[in-house]
Amino acid sequence: MELVPQAAAPPHPGAFADEFGVAVQSLRQAVDRLLRSLDADPSRPQDLSRRFGLNKNLTWKLSRLIASSDPAAALRFVPGNSGLKIVRDTLGSMAGAERDAELAAAIERFDAMVNRHAGDRSSLEMLVQGLAHERLEPETLEAARRLAFQGNSAIWGVQARVQLSATVLYPSASKPGWVDTLDIGGLLDFRRIRPEVRWQLFGRQSYDLDAGLPKPSESEPIVPPAGGPGGAPLLPQFCTSPLPRVDAEPTSDQVRYVLPGGPIGNTAQLTCVYATVTREIGPATVDTDDGWSEIGTNLITPVEHVQLDVLVHEDLQLPPFPEVRLLGRMDGHSPFAAGERSGRSLPFGERVVDLGRGLTGLASAQVPGCAEIVAYALEQVGWSSEKLRGWRFSMPFPPIPAIAAIALPLPQRK
Repeated sequence: MELVPQAAAPPHPGAFADEFGVAVQSLRQAVDRLLRSLDADPSRPQDLSRRFGLNKNLTWKLSRLIASSDPAAALRFVPGNSGLKIVRDTLGSMAGAERDAELAAAIERFDAMVNRHAGDRSSLEMLVQGLAHERLEPETLEAARRLAFQGNSAIWGVQARVQLSATVLYPSASKPGWVDTLDIGGLLDFRRIRPEVRWQLFGRQSYDLDAGLPKPSESEPIVPPAGGPGGAPLLPQFCTSPLPRVDAEPTSDQVRYVLPGGPIGNTAQLTCVYATVTREIGPATVDTDDGWSEIGTNLITPVEHVQLDVLVHEDLQLPPFPEVRLLGRMDGHSPFAAGERSGRSLPFGERVVDLGRGLTGLASAQVPGCAEIVAYALEQVGWSSEKLRGWRFSMPFPPIPAIAAIALPLPQRK
């Protein structure tokens, strides 16, 4: 067997970014010059369509391509090979040899960049999303997640419309200076695609944040489980009827609550909402100036939408500057320890919404009756909503497996 020498690798990590930027900007410039040489206004795509007999979608793309100065944002408006050929065939001879040659060279450079770094346009789009996700429109990232949702639904055999997570942080009555938490969660309009699939609704597990290791959970149901002690902590009035069967499966470090196999499709879809309370989960202040309270939800189910709400009692004096963290769990481990988070952050464009005080801001198009669910849970544990302030993070087609969390800086102990 003969070993064939391979081409040298790019000399530095920025080679793709540099070549991509030059290729897209050259194409933008060539299209702009060609149109302006014909006294055509690129900002008026309908006029371009009427004057030159071009498809309206094609002229819209050309207009947006020229208007987008950021190459990463401009990529989605670069016409396909057939569209660029139509532009050359229709306008090249009209604009003259110089402008036509410039456009031809720009197309050749763009195609060479695609072949060298990605192989095809779809792969190029993924590379650009990874390179410049913070500059991309949320819709671009959502489109990729939608495809993943469809694929994961087919692979795993289940899907749900909404995953709900709402957590209330409240001053502990039994241990001053500490915090109790009320955790509400659920899957809304869950349906099976394959009848034999068993699916984890949720698991009860706590973590040592310093070590990133699980420890026994001390959470308790807020109402007696319908299945007796040890049963799933469902809230029956917010679940479908008859009450869905949920099996409790204790392990060495957690309790898993699992939906068994069953009928498929819309006629068998179900909703499960549950709630637990944890007393004295941790101190409300820390000794250092870099402590955080992180409230998250595990993303393991293909869902159309996740809604994560966090409500904090004002006496806890948490600064109102939350941030969102979205961390991948492809290896199955929960990356809570700080040293295990490097490289796990996932791109997203959604932002935290301030819900204001009380429960009024909990109204949700995705979760009708959200405020009523939280109000009922608060009533069961004897907490008032008067001094609560809330934040919400919601995302269409969240990635799995991952953790979505709202993080609040903890005040330093005086």
